[in-house]
Amino acid sequence: MPLNMVWNKNFLVFTLLFCFAFLSYANDSQYVIVSFKDKDLSKIVWEDYYSSKSLERRLRQGLDFNYHDYPIQTSYITSLINAGYQVVDSSRWLNAALVLLSSPHDSCFDSLSDFSFVNSVEYLGGRMKQEQYHLSQDSTYNEEEGILSSVAIKSIGLDTLHQEGYLGKDITIAIIDAGFKELQHLQRFQHLYEDQILGERNFIDSSFSVYSETMHGTKIMSLFSCKNGQELIGGSPKANFWLLVSEAAYDEYPLEEFYYVKALEFCDSVGVDIVNASIGYNRFDSVEDSYQIHDLYTKRSISSRASSIAASKGILLVTSAGNEGTSSWKEVTIPADADSIIAVGATNFKGEPAYFASYGREGAQLVRPNLSAPGDKVYTLNENGRFTLSYGSSYAAPLISAAIACLWEKYPSIKAYDMIQYLEQTATHHSNPELQTGYGFPDLKKLLRFLDTIDQSR
Repeated sequence: MPLNMVWNKNFLVFTLLFCFAFLSYANDSQYVIVSFKDKDLSKIVWEDYYSSKSLERRLRQGLDFNYHDYPIQTSYITSLINAGYQVVDSSRWLNAALVLLSSPHDSCFDSLSDFSFVNSVEYLGGRMKQEQYHLSQDSTYNEEEGILSSVAIKSIGLDTLHQEGYLGKDITIAIIDAGFKELQHLQRFQHLYEDQILGERNFIDSSFSVYSETMHGTKIMSLFSCKNGQELIGGSPKANFWLLVSEAAYDEYPLEEFYYVKALEFCDSVGVDIVNASIGYNRFDSVEDSYQIHDLYTKRSISSRASSIAASKGILLVTSAGNEGTSSWKEVTIPADADSIIAVGATNFKGEPAYFASYGREGAQLVRPNLSAPGDKVYTLNENGRFTLSYGSSYAAPLISAAIACLWEKYPSIKAYDMIQYLEQTATHHSNPELQTGYGFPDLKKLLRFLDTIDQSR
C-alpha cells in the first residue's frame, strides 16, 4: 500500500474516533494507555510506512530499523474493541493503545490487565501548562536594520554560516506548537508557500486548521524565516518546514502529551531532520495528575520517552527548557529532561540567564538545559505583521534549531548525536556548565574551525 494511503487511512480512523473522544472529555471521563507485551516482527516493506526522505536519513546516519519501528498488532486493538472498550488511538513507539474510560474509577480499568497481551495500564491525566510569554511594542525599532539577522544570530556565530551561503536549504524542520494563526496571510511569509512549507497536520483535531487559535507558532516561524521588505531574514530562511499542532491553545486536556508522541512519530515517517518544540509539562489543573519534581529525569513522562526515541531515529530534537525560574517548580519542564536531545535555556543577548529561566539540577546525570540562546526581549512578528518583543525559552530554541539546519547543510554526514556533542564541546561554558544556561551559547565560529580540521584530516 502506498505511503500516503497508509497515512490517510490511519488519520481518517483517528478523526472519527477523536470526535467521540472529544465530546466525552467534557464528562467525567479518563484516558488510559494500554501497553502491549509484544509486536509481530515478521518482515515488512518499510517503504509502505516511511517516506524516501526518512529512509535516506536513517541510511545517512547508519541507523537500522528496530522494535519501535514495527507497527502494533492490530489484533490486540480488535480484541479491545470487541470487548467493548473505546479505543481512541494507538502509538507504535509506545506499543500501546489509548483507551477512553467512562470515569476515572471505571471497573473496566482493572479488567484491562486481564488480557494476556496487555503489559501494563496507566492513567494519562492532567493538562499541560501553556508557556507564558509577553508582548510589547517597541517604537524605537528601525525595521531596515533587520534585527533577526543581527544581534541574536551574531551572538552564536551563525552569521558566519550565512555569509558562506548556508541558510538551511534542503533541511527539514518540524515546528510542533499550538497554532500558526495568520501565517498563511502575512506577506512576510508568502515566500514559504512557494515550496518550503511541506505540509500541515493538526493532531488534536484534524477538522481544525493549524492556522486557527494562536499566534505562538507564527512567532516561532518568524525566527526561522520571514521577510523584512525584500530581505530574507531569520536563522535558517531556506529550510523546509512542517507545521504541526499537538497542543490546545486554550482548552487544554490530558491528551496533549499523547498528541506530542504522535507528532514525533509522524516526523519520523516523513523524514524530518530537526524538531523544534515549545512545550513544557509540570503542573496540571488537577493536583493528583500533576508531575512532582522527583518525576524529572525518570522517564515517567511519555513525552520524555518519545523524545529519546526520536533521537534514536536520527532526528535532532530541540525543545524549550521552560520559564519556571521564579516559580516554586523552578527546574526545567518535561520533556526537557529527556536524554539525547537539546534543551535550550533563555538568556539575554549577553548570555546571562533571563530572570524567568528554568534551572537544571545540581548533580543530575544530564546537564539541563544543555545549551542556551537569547530568549529575553526577542523580536518576533505579531498578527499585524509587525515586529514585537517576546519573552520565553520558546524563542530561544529556534535559534539553536536554525543553527543546526545550517550546519547540516554544510556537513550533511554529521550524525545527530555527534552534532549535540560538538555544539556542547565548543560552547562558551563547556568547562563549567551553569544551572540556567548549561554549556552556554554555541560558538559556531569555533565549531566551524574544528569541523574544517576534521574534514582536512580525512
